[in-house]
Parts: sequence; C-alpha cells; structure tokens
Amino acid sequence: MAAAAASTMVTMSNVAGRKTLCPSARESKTVDLHPRATMPPSLIQVRQMSKTVSINSGKTKGSFSKRMFQISTHQGERSSVRKIRCVSGQSTPRARGPPAIPAKVEMHEEEIVDGVNVQHGYLNNKDVKIHFVECGDPAGKLVILVHGWPNFWYVWKHQFKALAAAGYHVIALDLRGYNLSSKPEKLESFVRSEVLSDFVCFIDIFGNGEPAIMVGHDWGSTISWCFAEDYPSKVERLVTINMGRLTDFSQILRSNPAQLLRSWYIGAFQIPHLAEHAIAYDRCLILREICKNCIPSMSTSDIERHVTAYSIPGAIKGSLTFYRAAVRGLWHLPDKKVPVVKTPVTVFWGDKDSFLLPIVAEPSKDTALNAKVVHLPQCAHWPMWDDPKLFNELLLETIAGKSS
Repeated sequence: MAAAAASTMVTMSNVAGRKTLCPSARESKTVDLHPRATMPPSLIQVRQMSKTVSINSGKTKGSFSKRMFQISTHQGERSSVRKIRCVSGQSTPRARGPPAIPAKVEMHEEEIVDGVNVQHGYLNNKDVKIHFVECGDPAGKLVILVHGWPNFWYVWKHQFKALAAAGYHVIALDLRGYNLSSKPEKLESFVRSEVLSDFVCFIDIFGNGEPAIMVGHDWGSTISWCFAEDYPSKVERLVTINMGRLTDFSQILRSNPAQLLRSWYIGAFQIPHLAEHAIAYDRCLILREICKNCIPSMSTSDIERHVTAYSIPGAIKGSLTFYRAAVRGLWHLPDKKVPVVKTPVTVFWGDKDSFLLPIVAEPSKDTALNAKVVHLPQCAHWPMWDDPKLFNELLLETIAGKSS
C-alpha cells in the first residue's frame, strides 16, 4: 500500500474463539480505519496485551500491523467482543516491479486437508482477487507454495501438515487465472510484473516485515525464479521443483531438439479456443489422464477436485494464458540481461520426469551464485506426491538451512 494514502483494512469476524480472520463471508465486515474516514459514533477499543488504543469518531491513534487484537465495541446498550487479525501491508517499489500496491484480505471457510485445518481466503490486488489457503502459525516464517500446470493450490496437500507442525506460516495460492482466483481476459494481466505483484502483496501483508521462503513447482518454479530476480530482498530462500529458470529453459528449447520435442504442448497451447476445447472435452479427459498416469498416488477424489477446479468457466483459458504470455516474450526482462541471483536456491529434481530432460535442472552457475540440485532418482515430475515423506524431510531441512 502507498504509505501516505492507503487505508488500513480490518476484517472482523462474528465467530468467537478462532484467532484468525473471519471464516465466513456472510459473517464478516470490513472497517476502514483511514484517518479521514467517517466512522459511526461509537468507541472502539483495541487491546493488544496491556496496551489500549482508542479510536473515536474516525480519529486514529497508534499504528496497526499484522497482529492479534481484541476489539470491544460499545453502541448504546449493545456491546460485543471480537477477536480479529488486523491485516495491513505496504509494498516497496523495486526497479523492475510495479508501484506501491493497495491490497486487502478476506478470510472465509475452513477445511480439513490431509488432517490439517486450512482456511480459505482472498487477497485483492487492484482489480484481481487471488484465492489462497492458509495454515500454520501466523507469527512463523512465511512459506509461499506456488503451483504449476495442470494443478492448483491442492497440489500441496501433503506438505501442509509437515510445514505447519514445524511452525511455519503456510500460504498456498491459486495463481491468477486458476481455480477460484480472478480470470482476467486481457493478456496484459498475465505479464511478469502483474503476476509478481500478487506475491509482493502476500509477503508485505503476511510476512511480518521479513522476506519469505518460496517453494514452486513447474510453472510455479518459473514464477519463483523471476520473483527472486526482481525482488531479491523479499525472498530469503528459494526452492524449485522440476522446472528450470526461465532464461536457462528458453536457451535449452532453442538449442536442444529433444527437449523441444518433449515441450510440444507449449506450442499446442498457443492455439486459441482449440486448446481450451481439447482440455475441456469429456469432463477434462486429458487432465484426468495426466493425473491418473503421471501422479499414480492421486486418488479418485483428488482427481475430481482437479476436474472441478478446471471446469470453472475461464479456468482453462486462464491457466494457458501463462504459456501464451511467455511465448510472446512478456516474461522476459526488457533489457534481456540475466540478473545475478544471490538468494540460496535448492532445485529438487525427480529424475523420472517424462516432460523435462535432466539438463533443465541445472541453473547457470554464472547467474545463480548459491544454487544446488538435489536429485530424487525414484521420483518423476511431482516428487511431492511420488514420495511425500522423503520430500517433506528434505524440504524442511532445506528451508531451515540445515541441508548440506
């Protein structure tokens, strides 16, 4: 948010007893605490431990950040006590990034996924609404999980429990265009700077003023690499899974016919309407076959969740627009220079990947100064599903900085 003009947005829940944002859209309301805002003639007392901040008639005292507060409101004879989390953030403009970004968060229903209670929410970034699920400790180090194609947030199902138990604050989002997130029509909404601005918002709002750990798979790896290039101060550690850095992969496609052949689908995705219809045919038959044959551990219900996610109007087109934007050069930097990434990077690579050659795993040593590759011989393109136990052990060691 812009430091001088942005409002501090507070979402309040009428459901008592849970120390998170409101779990139901019907039971939530948003209060604008902007100093110039018109507020009802009521006294709102915000207590954080022993400190009390009073807000009366729109006049604000004190500052707000992402913390737990207890709010008591008194209007005549009625009074209520609500526990909320006040969410605000301020984005810092970067040389290649967008300007300060206004954003707010709405929290909705909860769901148990693989034994872990996750809460659904939405982050509003300008005119785009990004759906995400959240679990773990809100005061812990922020870990952002970034999916690829043809998945959505649910692909991280087996990682929630391990990360939450280790004390991390976990957010797995639906990329713009996917599943429950907004599906902009214009190609310009999927360019590098626009997509990366979503992650600026997440880190500024949920990161407790610290850089985040980013974990990306497939296209999520590409996005995470780009974010580390453009916003190095916002990424503490980067983990990528079975996809290379965009600049390296582009060079491989130009010089390696074998990889170009394996990536034939990227060309097919460029055909408007035909690609969407082919994927949607017979209840997303292609998608179901990919999940069934390439991710054998997926249950029927897991596959059906993917079918549901891609059956939402506009979801297939939205997911393909990333490929269309990349082919048109909208993900490359204008000066075509490859930034040097000093952030610690660990590449997890399932050696049985049928889509990508092993050469894709190796980042350029000249521009990735602190990167290493961990090969997983028994895994394919989705190591987090092929061997969740091993993957989680390695992931926790890596993001804690304990891996050798």
